[in-house]
Amino acid sequence: MAIVGGQANVVRYILETPELECLINQPDVNGNIPLHLATMERKTWIVYYLMWDGRNIIPNIWGRLGTRDSSLDNIKISPRAEQEEANAVQTYRQKGQALLMVTTLITTVTFAAAFTMPGGYNNDVGPDQGQALLQSNNDFKWFIITDSIAMTCSIIACCLLFWGAVNSNKSSYVYYFTSAAALTYIALQSTAIAFETGIKAVMPHQQFAKTLELIVGTAFHVSTFLFLSQLVKTLSLPEACKFLISHLYKLSCKIKNKQ
Repeated sequence: MAIVGGQANVVRYILETPELECLINQPDVNGNIPLHLATMERKTWIVYYLMWDGRNIIPNIWGRLGTRDSSLDNIKISPRAEQEEANAVQTYRQKGQALLMVTTLITTVTFAAAFTMPGGYNNDVGPDQGQALLQSNNDFKWFIITDSIAMTCSIIACCLLFWGAVNSNKSSYVYYFTSAAALTYIALQSTAIAFETGIKAVMPHQQFAKTLELIVGTAFHVSTFLFLSQLVKTLSLPEACKFLISHLYKLSCKIKNKQ
């Protein structure tokens, strides 16, 4: 009933409850196990949850079909298809190296901006010594928030690219790259907003500063939007999100099983 009704949270609860693990591979009156039902009902997230669980019988069977006497040995993949796949993955890895440079640069810039606050610091001896002079300014607060978002997203993007290069197989690297590219877009947008709010914080009443902020901010947002449009055309962001969530879910299951 949970699978037919699309109740993914109920399925997750069953998978996380040791007393109910007997239901994972239990067939119904027609001989269909839960994974079969989820596939027939096209419940995508439930299919993912069941496939990620190591106790499911179907992935285990497929994992044992690599022996020489398997009927799958007769299936041949053309060398041309293998070469095209290898070339595509290599292209993504080269793009990943360029993206890693961008994310590293954003991390460096935003980290430096956090310690060179707009407006400077209070140098007078007293309890407020060393604190930012504009800490009560709303634009300054937005500068801190957006700068923190940009730095966090760029660091996570760097980690994803490193992790994908070291621990991923050929097919999964694309998902790491896609996720890192999406986070880089967020970091770029946040950096642009941090620049705008930083200028507004230190020169709130200067008309030329407002004009400069408008021109630079518009150009930055348009360029990053074009980057996002190309990203959406070439990559599948929903699939990348599912891929990352699957890894987090598998990690949480391993931790719970060890406990």
